[in-house]
Amino acid sequence: MATKANLLSTINGFITAVITQAKHRSSMSAVVDEIYPSNVTDSQTTETYTTKAGTNFSYSIRITKSGNIAHIKGEVRNITNSLQSSQNIFTWKDNEFKPKSGINDFNFKAFTSGGEITLFLSNNVLFMQDVAVANTTYKFEFITYITQD
Repeated sequence: MATKANLLSTINGFITAVITQAKHRSSMSAVVDEIYPSNVTDSQTTETYTTKAGTNFSYSIRITKSGNIAHIKGEVRNITNSLQSSQNIFTWKDNEFKPKSGINDFNFKAFTSGGEITLFLSNNVLFMQDVAVANTTYKFEFITYITQD
């Protein structure tokens, strides 16, 4: 997966004064990989694309990105024995998966059998806006957003 600039750089890197069949195939491979992406996963233990914020929550996310459209699915868990109020869950580490600034600041719900919480996603952070029940996991399904170009 790539940003628009990375993809153009890859294609341009293969196209030189002498364009061979192999170079053309390699440049088109980058386009195909972008159209048919693999999922990436992240959590508070791997922190490949995000950085955990605080100590009261664990999280696990899966992102599928094609072009600049991403779908995120995951869960957040209050890992303490007490109620937890509003706080950051993670900050973005990798620009490729960050929501586009000013376009994708939005709220959505995460659910458990006993209730729900509201999460806020921006190009900086995933933030929990409500009170989370002790030792409870909240899940959310495929929220779509636009990433950085």
